[in-house]
Amino acid sequence: MLIDELMELIDELKVGKVETQKLECKEARNNIPRSLLETLSAFSNTHGGGIILLGAGDAPTFPILGVENIDRLQSAVANMCAQELEPPIRPQFSLHNIGGRSLLVIEVPEAGVAEKPVYIKARGIYHGSFIRLADGDHQLTEYEVLKLLENRGQPRHDMELIESPYESVLNLETMDAFVDRVRQRSQGPIGDADKITILRATHIISDREGHLMPTVAGLLMFGKMPQFFFPNLRVVFLVYPNTDPNLPGPNGERYWVNEPIEGNIPVILQRILLLLGRHLPKRTVVTGSMEREELWEYPREALREALANALLHRDYSTQARGSQVQVALYPDRLTISNPGGLFGTVTLDNIDQPDVQQARNSALMRIAEDLGIVENRGGGVGAIITSMRKHNLSPPLFKNTLSRFSLTFKNHNLLSPDALKWLESIKISGLNSNQRLVMVYVKNEGRITNREYQRLCGVDTIIATRELGEMVQSEVLSMTGTRRWAFYELSPELSGMEEDIKFKALPADSKKIWKYIKDNEPVARKEIIKGLRNIFTANQVDYRLEKLIEKNLIVPTNPREKASNRKYIIF
Repeated sequence: MLIDELMELIDELKVGKVETQKLECKEARNNIPRSLLETLSAFSNTHGGGIILLGAGDAPTFPILGVENIDRLQSAVANMCAQELEPPIRPQFSLHNIGGRSLLVIEVPEAGVAEKPVYIKARGIYHGSFIRLADGDHQLTEYEVLKLLENRGQPRHDMELIESPYESVLNLETMDAFVDRVRQRSQGPIGDADKITILRATHIISDREGHLMPTVAGLLMFGKMPQFFFPNLRVVFLVYPNTDPNLPGPNGERYWVNEPIEGNIPVILQRILLLLGRHLPKRTVVTGSMEREELWEYPREALREALANALLHRDYSTQARGSQVQVALYPDRLTISNPGGLFGTVTLDNIDQPDVQQARNSALMRIAEDLGIVENRGGGVGAIITSMRKHNLSPPLFKNTLSRFSLTFKNHNLLSPDALKWLESIKISGLNSNQRLVMVYVKNEGRITNREYQRLCGVDTIIATRELGEMVQSEVLSMTGTRRWAFYELSPELSGMEEDIKFKALPADSKKIWKYIKDNEPVARKEIIKGLRNIFTANQVDYRLEKLIEKNLIVPTNPREKASNRKYIIF
């Protein structure tokens, strides 16, 4: 790491503009803290890896304390990486002098799929494996360890047998139609095979001691009632009255709709689309041929692809069969989440790349392909993004953990009359169509990364880098961070919002806490932590509250910090 990059990283760390999920400060003035092993394991198992600063103090000031005996310290850390972790890791070391004090920087790369989980030998794989969450190292659960081990090969949970005769469990008429379709599509020997051979070749049924039984995949695709065997392999459809799921509706109701959807996968897919069609706002447009076309708030083709992905790529292992797929509709967004994170080499960075194709449930995907539900070519997410772009909507937001994956559609139309009016009002010339779209996106979402620019505009990294650089140079966007941490925000001066300028020197996203207080004042600390728990940890809330008070942006109702009745209001 270059000294300029390090100094920028430290400056941004102090004002909270760097995710502490990717950065850890440890004093280590004379000795290595034993917690370093946990951090090395955690960064190795976390997407993108992370950086450890030895010789830096912790929040909120992150002072540079320096370390002594550099050679001994670096040698000890290298030995720790090679001898106390399994598999061994090889981080990059760099030494920097800041204000006459030595700082040892350790850059820990993410381990490969075949190496995860990296764990502490002395504790064993199930007690010594860690991952980075928020600003701390967290021990992986047994389920999470199993998922990482599973990623090394091809799971076969969808090929497990159901202990029942297949004729009594599966819909025979639907299967006959499937067999005919396979024969029409196939060019090889399977096209001339008999029905049982085709059903066995596609892993719909299998033989055990002379008895033909359905597989999990066969049950899920052709079962009369799969929930008879697995009650929670279903979809739950929820409609919330407010954007915050914790806020009740006008009559105290938590949900407007709370409906379980059961059946096999094709039936569930059909039913959930009908429900969405009933509850989503729609608008009617006149096409070129003067015919009227009804458009959903979110493109139907994008929703169908996302729902199919959730049902087909979810985890069907024994440990996950008690978890459901959830479809949650809010006034401003729609979220689809499923058990099981991304599988194998698929990551949030390459999820939309068609050449990255890896299926957790290979038999299920093959059947879905033969049924025409999916193409099974790795282009599903790319098709979703293209569909959203076609309708001037933001690309979906993806969230991935080892135990769950979610996709969120937002209903911000990037070229709505209000958006066009705002673009006209800021009077910035020289922006191309991509850059104008990005301006509205950043105004709505608060920031954008290079990867998000590529998805939003359908361009490669070279074009995205050049066009973002032009926007920074023309001072319509400001860049924060370097390398993989870089993101871009709308210039506060450009937005014309006085409070944005006030927040510029404060920790990142402080305005979200200020706005939460403004919307709910007077509000107690516990309420803020609960309401914003998906964004901030308790420590991050406390630090930002302290800085907001210093800037006279909020005022506590009781000067005593630990008073039980202390609440916050806007100054």
